[in-house]
Amino acid sequence: MNKELIELQQGVNSTCVIILDEFYRDLGQTVFMDAKIKDPYLIGTPFGEPLFQKQLDRVSSNGSITYFVIRLIDQIKKEEQNRFINLIKNREFHGYTLPENVIVVFTIQSRENIKNISEDLYHFSVAAF
Repeated sequence: MNKELIELQQGVNSTCVIILDEFYRDLGQTVFMDAKIKDPYLIGTPFGEPLFQKQLDRVSSNGSITYFVIRLIDQIKKEEQNRFINLIKNREFHGYTLPENVIVVFTIQSRENIKNISEDLYHFSVAAF
Protein backbone atom coordinates (compact mmCIF):
# COMPACT_ATOMS: atom_id res chain seq x y z
CA MET A 1 0.00 0.00 0.00
CA ASN A 2 1.38 3.40 -0.99
CA LYS A 3 0.22 5.63 1.88
CA GLU A 4 1.94 8.73 0.47
CA LEU A 5 0.03 8.39 -2.81
CA ILE A 6 -3.21 7.91 -0.88
CA GLU A 7 -2.66 11.04 1.23
CA LEU A 8 -1.99 13.08 -1.91
CA GLN A 9 -5.66 12.57 -2.81
CA GLN A 10 -6.83 14.78 0.08
CA GLY A 11 -8.50 17.87 -1.28
CA VAL A 12 -8.57 16.49 -4.82
CA ASN A 13 -12.11 16.34 -6.10
CA SER A 14 -13.37 13.53 -8.30
CA THR A 15 -10.86 10.95 -7.16
CA CYS A 16 -10.76 7.88 -4.98
CA VAL A 17 -8.17 5.27 -4.09
CA ILE A 18 -8.14 1.50 -4.56
CA ILE A 19 -6.15 -0.67 -2.15
CA LEU A 20 -6.05 -4.31 -1.16
CA ASP A 21 -8.59 -5.14 1.54
CA GLU A 22 -5.93 -6.54 3.86
CA PHE A 23 -4.48 -3.05 4.37
CA TYR A 24 -7.54 -0.91 5.12
CA ARG A 25 -6.98 -1.10 8.92
CA ASP A 26 -3.50 0.37 8.45
CA LEU A 27 -4.78 3.64 6.98
CA GLY A 28 -5.49 5.50 10.20
CA GLN A 29 -8.69 7.31 11.15
CA THR A 30 -11.30 5.27 9.28
CA VAL A 31 -15.02 4.77 8.76
CA PHE A 32 -15.81 1.68 6.72
CA MET A 33 -18.74 -0.20 5.27
CA ASP A 34 -19.28 -3.22 3.07
CA ALA A 35 -19.83 -2.49 -0.63
CA LYS A 36 -22.55 -5.17 -0.61
CA ILE A 37 -24.80 -3.05 1.59
CA LYS A 38 -28.29 -2.86 0.09
CA ASP A 39 -29.77 0.53 -0.84
CA PRO A 40 -32.44 0.64 1.90
CA TYR A 41 -29.72 0.18 4.53
CA LEU A 42 -27.28 2.48 2.76
CA ILE A 43 -29.76 5.35 2.75
CA GLY A 44 -30.69 4.37 6.29
CA THR A 45 -33.37 6.82 7.41
CA PRO A 46 -36.81 7.97 6.30
CA PHE A 47 -35.27 11.37 5.51
CA GLY A 48 -32.80 9.81 3.10
CA GLU A 49 -29.66 10.53 5.10
CA PRO A 50 -26.91 8.07 4.24
CA LEU A 51 -26.27 5.50 6.96
CA PHE A 52 -22.62 6.51 7.25
CA GLN A 53 -23.24 10.28 7.54
CA LYS A 54 -23.30 10.71 11.32
CA GLN A 55 -20.33 8.43 11.92
CA LEU A 56 -18.26 10.04 9.17
CA ASP A 57 -19.07 13.55 10.45
CA ARG A 58 -18.17 12.55 14.01
CA VAL A 59 -14.88 10.83 13.13
CA SER A 60 -13.73 13.52 10.68
CA SER A 61 -14.67 16.46 12.92
CA ASN A 62 -11.14 16.72 14.37
CA GLY A 63 -9.83 17.87 10.97
CA SER A 64 -7.40 14.97 10.51
CA ILE A 65 -7.39 12.92 7.32
CA THR A 66 -10.26 10.48 7.52
CA TYR A 67 -10.62 7.50 5.23
CA PHE A 68 -14.08 6.45 4.13
CA VAL A 69 -13.47 2.84 3.13
CA ILE A 70 -15.94 0.91 1.02
CA ARG A 71 -14.80 -2.66 1.36
CA LEU A 72 -14.62 -5.30 -1.36
CA ILE A 73 -16.02 -3.31 -4.27
CA ASP A 74 -14.80 -6.10 -6.55
CA GLN A 75 -17.34 -8.48 -4.99
CA ILE A 76 -20.41 -6.70 -6.38
CA LYS A 77 -21.70 -6.32 -9.92
CA LYS A 78 -20.36 -3.43 -11.96
CA GLU A 79 -23.84 -1.90 -12.19
CA GLU A 80 -24.01 -1.86 -8.38
CA GLN A 81 -20.54 -0.29 -8.17
CA ASN A 82 -21.77 2.63 -10.24
CA ARG A 83 -24.08 3.78 -7.43
CA PHE A 84 -20.93 5.15 -5.77
CA ILE A 85 -19.82 7.29 -8.73
CA ASN A 86 -21.55 10.46 -7.50
CA LEU A 87 -19.82 9.99 -4.15
CA ILE A 88 -16.51 10.22 -6.00
CA LYS A 89 -17.30 12.57 -8.84
CA ASN A 90 -19.18 15.18 -6.81
CA ARG A 91 -18.24 14.13 -3.24
CA GLU A 92 -21.97 13.91 -2.60
CA PHE A 93 -24.36 11.08 -1.81
CA HIS A 94 -28.15 11.61 -1.57
CA GLY A 95 -27.77 15.24 -0.48
CA TYR A 96 -24.85 14.65 1.89
CA THR A 97 -21.52 16.27 0.99
CA LEU A 98 -18.34 14.63 2.23
CA PRO A 99 -16.15 16.69 4.57
CA GLU A 100 -13.01 18.14 2.93
CA ASN A 101 -10.64 15.98 4.98
CA VAL A 102 -12.20 12.70 3.81
CA ILE A 103 -10.51 10.45 1.27
CA VAL A 104 -12.69 7.76 -0.30
CA VAL A 105 -11.03 4.35 -0.49
CA PHE A 106 -12.30 1.21 -2.17
CA THR A 107 -10.80 -2.15 -1.34
CA ILE A 108 -10.44 -5.23 -3.50
CA GLN A 109 -9.55 -8.79 -2.53
CA SER A 110 -6.52 -9.16 -4.84
CA ARG A 111 -4.59 -7.14 -7.42
CA GLU A 112 -6.01 -9.29 -10.20
CA ASN A 113 -9.52 -8.18 -9.22
CA ILE A 114 -8.84 -4.66 -10.46
CA LYS A 115 -10.34 -5.97 -13.71
CA ASN A 116 -13.64 -6.39 -11.84
CA ILE A 117 -13.96 -2.66 -11.23
CA SER A 118 -16.52 -0.81 -13.32
CA GLU A 119 -14.83 1.23 -16.06
CA ASP A 120 -16.87 4.26 -15.01
CA LEU A 121 -15.69 3.98 -11.40
CA TYR A 122 -12.12 3.09 -12.34
CA HIS A 123 -11.93 6.31 -14.38
CA PHE A 124 -11.94 8.25 -11.07
CA SER A 125 -9.54 5.92 -9.25
CA VAL A 126 -5.90 5.80 -8.24
CA ALA A 127 -4.56 2.31 -7.52
CA ALA A 128 -2.24 2.56 -4.51
CA PHE A 129 -0.75 -0.93 -4.28
